[in-house]
Amino acid sequence: MTIPCPSCFERTVKKTFRFLVNKHGFSLQSHPTAGTLVFVNEAFSIKVFYEPHSYMIYVKVTRLDTGEGYNLHEILHAIAPEEESRSQCSGADDNKMEQCLGQLGELCQKHLEGIIAMDATTLKSVKISATEVRRKYTLEAEFGAIKHSANVAWERKDGQGHIGCT
Repeated sequence: MTIPCPSCFERTVKKTFRFLVNKHGFSLQSHPTAGTLVFVNEAFSIKVFYEPHSYMIYVKVTRLDTGEGYNLHEILHAIAPEEESRSQCSGADDNKMEQCLGQLGELCQKHLEGIIAMDATTLKSVKISATEVRRKYTLEAEFGAIKHSANVAWERKDGQGHIGCT
């Protein structure tokens, strides 16, 4: 599976995220993987990438000094939870890809200011929130199947309070 139009992806990312270069001093670094563009300044890298198996497009912000990285949805969960769902979009064809990138660029322009400015309160809030979200997803991944099996067993319980076998 590949990007619907690699040159369209690159062109749209450059156009949509140009505010990073113009306003925040980022430069666009080359990346060997098609469907991945990385913007870098002295403090952060912002990677915009296309996941071909799911058609999802992601934005990941990484602090260069600590190596801490957060996906856009994790950042929005902390600072703009009402917008979090908008950060998860896909681009199965050229039109959807452009719409998704436009949406992600808009969210970044609107909500990454505190991160890029190294605002301590914003950075701390994102770190705490991302840690909680990651812990929740890890627990769901680890125990979700066990919980489901227990629920199924409970539903199959016979009338005498014993777990029935099928």
